[in-house]
Amino acid sequence: MVLLCGVLCKYRTYITKALHWRLSHVLSLIATAPRSELYGKQKLWIVTHIAMAAFLGGSAGSQNVATLLILRFFAGTFGASPLVNSGGTIADLFPPVQRGLALTVYCVAPFLGPVLGPVMGGFISESVGWRWVQGVCTIFIGVVGILGVIFIPETY
Repeated sequence: MVLLCGVLCKYRTYITKALHWRLSHVLSLIATAPRSELYGKQKLWIVTHIAMAAFLGGSAGSQNVATLLILRFFAGTFGASPLVNSGGTIADLFPPVQRGLALTVYCVAPFLGPVLGPVMGGFISESVGWRWVQGVCTIFIGVVGILGVIFIPETY
């Protein structure tokens, strides 16, 4: 029991972050999956993408840890919407012959974040500070959002 308490106390921050991240994604999945079928995937994607960029941009200017955690929670909540809707969008955009390759690329892409994120975040935070890690993410999300609005059609 003492060992378990020691482990939990030592890794409390990591456990809290994992639960925080998981809870935000679960809430998003419950809220956005049914709405994508009612209102269309593109409309929901645009709204959640703008909200995610706004909350992430706000976290770059946060003055304390509580504000940072709340804004990151909402950024994660709205950022999980593409995870729900992307599979259906890919299935609608590609014919069955090309769908296997498209879904393979889509399934491999999320592994790049945990691989490249800490490396890029380390370089950015060392050179210009931790706030710019959030800023660069916001800029990237904004560019991807604009490209998505221009090039990805509505699918049902």
